[in-house]
Amino acid sequence: MIRKVKKTDGPSDGGDHTRHRPETLHKREEILKAALDVFGRKGAAKGTLEEIADKVGMTRAGILHHFGSKRKLLIEVLRYNDQAEVADLPDRKMPGGSAGFDHLLQTIVNHARNPEIARSFITLSSESITEGNPGHPFFRERYASLRQEVAEWMVELGRDRGKAVDRDLALMASSSILALMDGLQLQWLMDEGEEGQIDMVRTLSFAMHVIVAAALGNQMAGRDVEPDAGTGGEWG
Repeated sequence: MIRKVKKTDGPSDGGDHTRHRPETLHKREEILKAALDVFGRKGAAKGTLEEIADKVGMTRAGILHHFGSKRKLLIEVLRYNDQAEVADLPDRKMPGGSAGFDHLLQTIVNHARNPEIARSFITLSSESITEGNPGHPFFRERYASLRQEVAEWMVELGRDRGKAVDRDLALMASSSILALMDGLQLQWLMDEGEEGQIDMVRTLSFAMHVIVAAALGNQMAGRDVEPDAGTGGEWG
């Protein structure tokens, strides 16, 4: 049976969990998991606190008791989802170099096994571009940080192989890989359960190897063109 929230639990401070008792932390995690499911299926705009509360045997007031507002709950859900991706890694941080690319691929493997995770991420990240969405700063900072981090892996990988990788090229490559990850998950979810659903793991593996090889100066698949030329030039 789920323990009812006591008044002595105290309201959330919006992010610092160190002052919460173990049983309160457990309840908060239950709420976060329920909110991730609801927001992932319906979006943060249409997902209600009442539905989240029903999933964990609480009231709307009980949810607000822990998180203060729906806006704060959404931000905590985004943080919780991000932290879950690295929960099993040393120091809860992504590795660098070639191991970092392995981690990105493994992330998609995990999402393929757990479609609800992929759906939650794609729904909330897409919704974050709408005006006034509280997730916008989170995703903007997340992508900016990831672009830099993946680019550094590219430079590190080149250094390990005795090759100098141009920083701007590494950033373009990292942006391309992140765009692929998101776009492939969207296509995969669109065709979920349908015949001909893409194999997003194999597809991402193929594309990542091509991009990394290109960044390291190996077998460029295309040629440079002006951004507004309207054509990719001669490919292959």
